[in-house]
Amino acid sequence: MRIAPYLLKRLSDEKNTQTRRHLTLILGQMGDPILKLLNKSLSDQRWFVVRNTVTVFGDMRQKAAIPMLKPILKHPDQRVKRALIRALTMIGGSEAVPLLLKLVSDPDLTLRRPAILALGALKREEAIAPLLKIMVRSDIFGRETDIKLDTIRALAMIGSSVAVAPLLTLAKRKSLLRRNRLEVQRVAALSALGQLGDIGIVNSLKSLRNSRQGAISRAAEQALTQIQRRHNVSNPT
Repeated sequence: MRIAPYLLKRLSDEKNTQTRRHLTLILGQMGDPILKLLNKSLSDQRWFVVRNTVTVFGDMRQKAAIPMLKPILKHPDQRVKRALIRALTMIGGSEAVPLLLKLVSDPDLTLRRPAILALGALKREEAIAPLLKIMVRSDIFGRETDIKLDTIRALAMIGSSVAVAPLLTLAKRKSLLRRNRLEVQRVAALSALGQLGDIGIVNSLKSLRNSRQGAISRAAEQALTQIQRRHNVSNPT
């Protein structure tokens, strides 16, 4: 407790990135005794002080810190919010999911995409339903293609069978409008299905493989191969 205020002051003045990282790690190892001190630091008017403090919370990996971090969702500086995403990913647990879901709705695309991937990295079942809603929602002009692709990747990272049916529906979907954008999403869905490894969708993948749809057929073949290897079955025909 005697050295922590000094280290926080040193951290706020430090220009060298590597030295700052050493300081946040040291503070993070101090744990519970400095939680109140860090919480006070979160209200500092300087964005970089708040960012550094959020980083310390991440290094601490204390779920008790999550209620203290909640107000940072409204911080005006996006650099602070990016630090928040990293901290929540490091802390993990179900308590981090609601805050990350808030960031998924942030107007800034540079925050929404890493927040989605962070949900995937946490591998929490409670994130599946919100991610599926993003994946299937209407996008007439194709403005959310990148977001949807990140969502598909996140679902694959979580690895739950709950996502299999919606992903297969997307993989089969056809549209004359925005065909190229949809094809990219269908390929990503097939890749995710291959990672999920559900043997029950083999016949559907065979049909897509034999559909002579170029990229779709190739992606279906790759998914079949992944499932074959996982279940040690003969080459599907």
